[in-house]
Amino acid sequence: GISVVAEGIETEQERAYLLQSTGIRVGQGFLFARPAFVDDLIALYEQAPHGHRCFLPAPQPRLACDTA
Repeated sequence: GISVVAEGIETEQERAYLLQSTGIRVGQGFLFARPAFVDDLIALYEQAPHGHRCFLPAPQPRLACDTA
């Protein structure tokens, strides 16, 4: 199979469209987090429950489980 990552997601409407119309479930953009230093990203990644690695919209980047 092929993996697709949607880039440049800035609004909830864009995220909803991608999920509902294309089925793309992986994306990145300002909706999820602003650019960050690699050490900060590694710390966030290590805090996530095993097997769940996704960003959720927040003023500060944070990781959470994909519940779908």
